[in-house]
Amino acid sequence: MDGIILIHKERGINSFQIVKRIRKIFGIKKVGHSGTLDPEAEGLLIILLGKATKFFSDFSRLKKEYLFEIVFGKKTNTGDVSGKILEEKDCSFLEAKNIKKILPNFLGKIKQKPHQFSAVKIKGVPAYKIARGGQKVDLEEREVEIYKIKLISFQKGTFPKAKILVEVSSGVYIRSLAEDIGRSLGVPAYCSFILRRKIGPFYLKSAIKIDDIGNRKKDVIINLDEALKILDKK
Repeated sequence: MDGIILIHKERGINSFQIVKRIRKIFGIKKVGHSGTLDPEAEGLLIILLGKATKFFSDFSRLKKEYLFEIVFGKKTNTGDVSGKILEEKDCSFLEAKNIKKILPNFLGKIKQKPHQFSAVKIKGVPAYKIARGGQKVDLEEREVEIYKIKLISFQKGTFPKAKILVEVSSGVYIRSLAEDIGRSLGVPAYCSFILRRKIGPFYLKSAIKIDDIGNRKKDVIINLDEALKILDKK
């Protein structure tokens, strides 16, 4: 059984849990994914089956598109809604034009430090596990690239909200990007919502939720040859 499955991962479940469930549903051991999604994030997750796992690097390096929401005026220890609030500040002075002005600064190749609650491994252990254990994690900056960034909507208030659409290289951490955008405005910020809409030529609209697979097991697999042909057309 060689191919890929486009899964719509829902909030509240991590990527490895999806892999475990796929192994059980299809009765195969050789299963992986092309790039993790945080438990609080949702969206497209490409599952690799059998020989497709050999093409991990081809799938993982594809550009990714995200829609995410930033809440300005609050900082959490995890960078998302699941964390403890560390700081609050009235940001009612912020307007859409302030956001639009600074977003171009994030285009192109930039240096980004992965969040301490990310899945980056330190000596084989995910950073978030170390951070949740109470230890401080300080990850090194890395070069990533942002190809497109656009303000979709803005909601004024004491803690304003902005929805932003980005197309990014592999390795970009959206929670870190949200915090960096807030930092560039001189205010605390966290990411309240993340939706991965696209990975290379693969779209979320073509994905299926894992609970909906049921008896459609054969229908949801894109065979390896077809998947590689799609990659060539990207």
